[in-house]
Amino acid sequence: MKNILIIVCAILFVSCGSTNKMTKEQHAALVAQTVHKMISSKDYTITVQGFSNRVMSSSQISSSGYSLQVKGERLSTHLPYSGTAHTAVLGGSNYGMTFDNVEITNYSVTYPKADLATIRFNATKDGEPYTFTIEVYDNAEAKVSVGSRRFEGMVYTGELNVWEKIYNQ
Repeated sequence: MKNILIIVCAILFVSCGSTNKMTKEQHAALVAQTVHKMISSKDYTITVQGFSNRVMSSSQISSSGYSLQVKGERLSTHLPYSGTAHTAVLGGSNYGMTFDNVEITNYSVTYPKADLATIRFNATKDGEPYTFTIEVYDNAEAKVSVGSRRFEGMVYTGELNVWEKIYNQ
């Protein structure tokens, strides 16, 4: 009788454990739902893992810390820059792709495909207007294109920080 009770408890324990595991489809649906929620709330961070411009091939980033954050109508970035300026840069060394809590204008989101969101907005730093285009897939992969009249455009690849959002819900 004692052996039967142990077997029944073991079966219940194993069956309860297996119901908590997500299928691949459930995992993908959770990530996609979180991606859409983050984009619609304008509250997301993209961790950058690589970059390129029209002159150089893509480069992988070996150190962490490069990111783009949208929080409401504000933008903060810390992004590497490897390009040339089209005009002389005067008056300081804080140029390139670093923005510190600057205002976003003309923010729009479209869905050209069911699994792809395209986000567009403008931001101005030191009097120079920049145009941002962000493509985010349902699997949280992201591509950020940044352009301006003064600097050569850059393209960054990375990932939306969905797991931080999922774990903090």
